[in-house]
Amino acid sequence: MCEESSGLPPGGVGPEQNSTGDCRADVCSRFFEFLEQLPGAFCIIDDGLLRYVNPPAAALLGVDSAGCATNRPFSEYALSDDATALTEWLEAPSFAERTIRFRTRIDDDVVRRIALTVMDPVRTAAFTRGLCASLTELPEDDVLLHHVRLKASVFDNSLEGVIICDDDLRMLMVNPAFSAITGYSEHEVLGKKPGVLSSGRHGPHFYREMWEILETSGHWEGEIWNKRKTGEIYPEYLSITALHDAEGIPKHYLGVFTDISHRKLSDDQIHRLVHYDTLTNLPNRELFRQQLRNRIVRAGRRNSKFVVIFIDVDRFKAINDTLGHREGDKVLQMIAHRLENGLRNRDGARPHDIVARLSGDEFAVIMDDLRSREDVALVVDKILEKIREPIALGEYTLRAEASAGISVYPDDADNVDDLLRNSDLAMYDAKQHGRGCYRRFTPLLRTRARDHLKMLDALHQSLYDDQLDVVYQPQIAGANGLIRGVEALLRWSHPDLGNVPPAQFVPLLEQEGEIQRVGLWVIEKSCRQMMEWKKCSKLPIRLAVNLSLSQLRNPEFTDQITGVLEQSGMPPTCLEVELTESVAMEDVELTQRVLGHLKEMGIRISIDDFGTGYSSLSYLQYLNVDALKIDHSFIRRCLENRSDELIVRSIVALAHSINLEVVAEGVETDAQRGFLSELGVELLQGFLFSRPVGALEIMDTLRQHGEKAVSASSDSRIETQ
Repeated sequence: MCEESSGLPPGGVGPEQNSTGDCRADVCSRFFEFLEQLPGAFCIIDDGLLRYVNPPAAALLGVDSAGCATNRPFSEYALSDDATALTEWLEAPSFAERTIRFRTRIDDDVVRRIALTVMDPVRTAAFTRGLCASLTELPEDDVLLHHVRLKASVFDNSLEGVIICDDDLRMLMVNPAFSAITGYSEHEVLGKKPGVLSSGRHGPHFYREMWEILETSGHWEGEIWNKRKTGEIYPEYLSITALHDAEGIPKHYLGVFTDISHRKLSDDQIHRLVHYDTLTNLPNRELFRQQLRNRIVRAGRRNSKFVVIFIDVDRFKAINDTLGHREGDKVLQMIAHRLENGLRNRDGARPHDIVARLSGDEFAVIMDDLRSREDVALVVDKILEKIREPIALGEYTLRAEASAGISVYPDDADNVDDLLRNSDLAMYDAKQHGRGCYRRFTPLLRTRARDHLKMLDALHQSLYDDQLDVVYQPQIAGANGLIRGVEALLRWSHPDLGNVPPAQFVPLLEQEGEIQRVGLWVIEKSCRQMMEWKKCSKLPIRLAVNLSLSQLRNPEFTDQITGVLEQSGMPPTCLEVELTESVAMEDVELTQRVLGHLKEMGIRISIDDFGTGYSSLSYLQYLNVDALKIDHSFIRRCLENRSDELIVRSIVALAHSINLEVVAEGVETDAQRGFLSELGVELLQGFLFSRPVGALEIMDTLRQHGEKAVSASSDSRIETQ
């Protein structure tokens, strides 16, 4: 026994030790000598540390020397599963239970089960510090009893339902959790078979397969629907294990199950959030693609056809911008409802048709069992007609329209991506043909789409390669043939595509959101050029530039124009802005507000392509315009077609009646010039006078017309003399 671990004061009694300390050391020494002689195993534990063991205790714990075993935490002698409980027990302020059981490993093959019993601390305090305890090895039957009690406690306190059945599948035991989950008490089910819990949702095949697996592997687990005592059907996760005897014959069956109602509900909610649109409750794009994929497989097996319809609500952004997103959401909900109702025939619902909301104002439909293209046309017409029905939104009533595109499996495509892409292309073709209608996919649409993509890529590159330029077309006075103005026109010259018509690339600039930047660049360049011309010519000319709807919608547009005029030094009265009837009428209040600011600055307003749109006297006065430009299509046929001639005469008369100037564009012959001059048209523009040309050519024209003006003025003075 090591002296420093004996509980005695280390070393002998020093000179300052009093008689009380000498007496204490002597008592401790006698007590340890006493424990050394006892046949039983004893130890001293102080502050959780093993301070002393006698030889039997050292042998029981599997240590060679009692002295070397001391001053280590006593819990180190217990298996890790028991160490925590042992430590907590030793730290308890009082010992209601004087005995605790733990296991200790002697070597790899031997584990001893030991009972540690603490002696009365009051009685042993006079002999030693800490706790004096006896160690007793437990027999196997006591351990078995302890384990049986532990297992019974686990059985009773488990949160999972437990059933034990005999080999005839009659219930022998159930735990309290079983009763809590099913609602059946123990005495109500003992002796009965688990079939009392059957929900009826699973057929004989399900149970036959379950028992085949159980007999083969001895275990089965999975989800199953059962029924509570109240009749409520609920999902549970069930595990069944066959318990065999020594000969391998199953004598009992153990079933353990968990109520997964909440998890199932959460799974369903997650599934709905992932696969359904929260606004309309329709399948979303992901689920639609899955359903489309399944439909392709089914149609392939049956050698049948089906159609995919891509639907886009026309001008939905205007609804959102005008009424707000909340009212816009109501419109989408109403359209979704009408789409579902539109898929009906005289015999009732079409159970195989699918409607989905792909995104924003885009919807898609899968329809099959249609005998002909005429059947498809009838159904699509009915869908679009349902969407057009009035929608009441509080004090407002509006009519929505939609465009639709159709692709057919397998005629147009045989996979998900191409079917959706082709129906989308057909839908955009419908929008280009006036909206509110439908178009079928044709291979030509795919070719156009590829060309469109190539041109779009080239246009993006052109913005960085300075391929865009501005040309100018003179406007000639009908009275004297002198230049009175120029119209700035945007041109694109591509190294491979050549000169791309504005009708092809300007809409792309609008689509890509670049028209504001490019449009402002055109105005800046033209105004600077205008001031260069004015340095060399005294002729009073104006600069006309075209405006887009995007520029009108830019809240900084009028400030930008002010900045351009200030930087270039160009007088506002020399600038004229042109906008088409369709642009002017897209948002009348916005147009009036922006044009009003420009008019206050002194800028002139002209309506381009007049006669092709609204041609309304009321909106001309409402917008306070200065001039009308007759569309070239009427000028081209005005001497050949009586109707066009009357239209031109009417437009000129209308304009002059309200003091508006008239510009005729597309003048190509002297006969047209004579006819228009006779009507009193103020300005003429067209190939008869000049094609759109560069700034230097306009400079030459200004010099020539300046000389002509001087000559005419001199002749006039001579005649008056």
